[in-house]
Amino acid sequence: MVNRSDLVFCGIILTSTVLICSLTVGIIVVIIFDIIALKNTSNQYVIDECPNSALWPYVLVSLILTCMSFCISNGSSPSNGLSSDVSSSNGSSSNGPNEGKKIPTVINLGIVSIAVFVWGCVELWGVDCVHLVNDTLLYKMALVHVSSGLITLGVITVSMFVAICGIILF
Repeated sequence: MVNRSDLVFCGIILTSTVLICSLTVGIIVVIIFDIIALKNTSNQYVIDECPNSALWPYVLVSLILTCMSFCISNGSSPSNGLSSDVSSSNGSSSNGPNEGKKIPTVINLGIVSIAVFVWGCVELWGVDCVHLVNDTLLYKMALVHVSSGLITLGVITVSMFVAICGIILF
């Protein structure tokens, strides 16, 4: 007979695997559509239609940040993982070349991502003539990047709120 803790553990592993695979496929699809959008809609077309818009550079920078985030999240190993102090079996610290470098990289990437999110909001809702290019894939991909930034920011905010409440209450 299988006990309850084994079923819960199996469920957690299965759910985590499905979530990680879904996010990976989603990121790859966004990268592919970004490349297609940047190829199909030139920066000159956007400038001709809306001289005040920097929508093309925004999608390009968002694509670069997405690739960097994807590479950082998939590049974890015991020598460059999220831990800033990797211990060997005898308890001594490992002094690998990437030790402790991932956390600052993730924090810096997060700060830059927030700035790019704000830039995307300005491009989509702060430029008066951007509606002239809203039928392009480039506009739709900019909307995808801003929407995913908003969702990520919301998840982080709720998680921080829950963690703070948990610390205060317990």
